[in-house]
Amino acid sequence: MMLHLCCLMFSLLWSLSFSSSGLQCNDKQYEWPVGNPEKCCPMCEPGHRYIKRLGVGKDCKIQCDPCDENRYMDIYNKENNCNVCDVCIKENFEVVSNCTRTQNTVCKCRAGYRCKDASCTFCDPVPTTTQPTPPPPPSTAVAGSTSTAKTTVPQNDKIRDTQWFLVIIALLCAGIALVVMTKIKPILHWIRSNHGYFLPEKTVTAPLRAVDDDVSKPVQEVCGKCDHCIDLCIKD
Repeated sequence: MMLHLCCLMFSLLWSLSFSSSGLQCNDKQYEWPVGNPEKCCPMCEPGHRYIKRLGVGKDCKIQCDPCDENRYMDIYNKENNCNVCDVCIKENFEVVSNCTRTQNTVCKCRAGYRCKDASCTFCDPVPTTTQPTPPPPPSTAVAGSTSTAKTTVPQNDKIRDTQWFLVIIALLCAGIALVVMTKIKPILHWIRSNHGYFLPEKTVTAPLRAVDDDVSKPVQEVCGKCDHCIDLCIKD
């Protein structure tokens, strides 16, 4: 019994080894014939579908027709029907690109919504959370200080201009005063020489000794003229 089973397994393996053709077709080809493939035949191109075989026997020639309207095929194939195009009629969807024979319709969630899953079958609203306002970065502070410095520059210029204006006014006033003093001296000299009465006269004070001499002078005169002055003068 065991011998028969071993013989059967050996025969199956032997048949499989001989039936294997060793063909390695790519993804744009198919093996033909199906039971005992001997060659790689081309498939229908994207945008087309398989209709029927045209070859006889081992000939692999086939007929491929374009996909119908609203259908597409985006790979090399040997399918009898093309795929149905998607329609962006779901809520909160919008069309990115329309369907063609080689590409399906591309849809996306409109602004304010996001895909719920990887295949984007539904769109959910984007959650809005109130977050505390972060402090301004250092670059913002530097920019603010720079802008402040820029705004203070015109004020400094105004102060500097005002100082220069005052200096110029002071110099002009000093020059005018110097010119007036230079011109007024001859005028004052002329007024004093021709109209002295406009100027106050100097008062001369007499010495007190002359007054005393004038007061004592009558006494001496009396002593010189009077017969009895001798006694008076001696008493004095």
